[in-house]
Amino acid sequence: MVESKPLTDESEGLRISDLAVDYPAGRALDSLTFEVPRGASLAVLGPNGAGKTTLLHAIAGLIGTSHGEINPGAGTVALVPQEISVEPMFPITALDVVRMGRYQALGVFGRFRKSDHDLVAKACSQLEIGEFAEMRFGNLSGGQKRRVLLAQVVAQDAGLILLDEPFAGVDVPTVEAIKSLITSWGSSGRTVIVTTHDLESSARDYDFVAAINRKLVAFGPADRTLSEEVLTTTFAGRIARVGDFIVDTAHHHHGAG
Repeated sequence: MVESKPLTDESEGLRISDLAVDYPAGRALDSLTFEVPRGASLAVLGPNGAGKTTLLHAIAGLIGTSHGEINPGAGTVALVPQEISVEPMFPITALDVVRMGRYQALGVFGRFRKSDHDLVAKACSQLEIGEFAEMRFGNLSGGQKRRVLLAQVVAQDAGLILLDEPFAGVDVPTVEAIKSLITSWGSSGRTVIVTTHDLESSARDYDFVAAINRKLVAFGPADRTLSEEVLTTTFAGRIARVGDFIVDTAHHHHGAG
């Protein structure tokens, strides 16, 4: 397992205050305020179009905000998107993508040091991408691409890690690898934010849950946040109980978004 350097005890977690994001079509997020302690994990739960991906992009600085403040805490921010499209013939290998995780720390003209090579090698080993490390990234399967992007995050050694629907469309070994990573990141003081449409089964695995539908419906520990009342409000009534779980009927029938 990759041993990440622990962040200091004085490091802060993620703080979001009165956040609003506007698109040309209208307001995507409005009046979001919450804090995630350093080393904690958060599941961001909501229906398709609720603003989950928008929230991650705002935290990562990929889009502008209309109002409010975002303090990402200590260290760099790493984002693994739900989907990535690369032309199959684009000459970049899986290993190249993992190595990109070190570019921010090295700068434009920085040369790889032994410590950088070691981080990349350990990341590739942990995510078991050795078999396809030299393959073109664009030719990889969806699950293989997800593993490569996660290895890039491990190599980056970020303080705040954002995962957009990381369990969508991946096999069981990859699911287990992601869960193991989230645990190890937390134990070394990394803060992890995961978006999910899974109402109960996976959301309960996290320290906190933020239920959003453009606005914050509820925030807190899973056992207090994942009530039927909160889920009904968050998903605008489009839920149904299946056995011991509550599911999003719109997502169940129409797929992720």
